[in-house]
Amino acid sequence: MLTTITLAGRITAQGICLQDHADGRVTISTGTERLTGWPILRRLKAATAALALAILPLVSPPRPRPKPC
Repeated sequence: MLTTITLAGRITAQGICLQDHADGRVTISTGTERLTGWPILRRLKAATAALALAILPLVSPPRPRPKPC
């Protein structure tokens, strides 16, 4: 399967997936060399999940006020 990974922050590489590592990284073959890095989709999903958890308290519905006696 064709996979895109990030290396050293903003550097990316694309190639055939060779191995999934236990820590979430992936090794790919570019045709001339093997590279190991973080898959783009997993990183994007993690960032999206973190953002959603950070925003959730800001958009949750307000609690109903108790009625005065």
